[in-house]
Amino acid sequence: MNKNLSVSIDIYQIGSFVITFCTVFEPDAEHQDEEEYQKIHEQYKQLVDFMLGSFMEDMSITADKFQHALKLSASRDMKKQFHTTAFEQVWAADDYPVFKRMMIQRNIELQLQALELLQHK
Repeated sequence: MNKNLSVSIDIYQIGSFVITFCTVFEPDAEHQDEEEYQKIHEQYKQLVDFMLGSFMEDMSITADKFQHALKLSASRDMKKQFHTTAFEQVWAADDYPVFKRMMIQRNIELQLQALELLQHK
């Protein structure tokens, strides 16, 4: 399989997960279910870990080399090194507050898109 195609599919699968589960994440703090959010985060973490492992295996990259590359890029301009959204999606697997914020933000974006569609009818 073409490695670029493989990476695209991985990003699509992560994006699909986010869209599928973001509607559970309420922006209103009063209606938030932390236990449910953490269960979803664990599923997300497993998905990202599997995909990163597969990617590193396909590219013959060790975990140490991958971590080293991330550290180097973190000290540089991130926008030049990584597509910001893709990086955030990977980072969110190990950082629950980043994951929660990303999911709430995506939920709000989907709600706004739905409202916009309703206004144009």
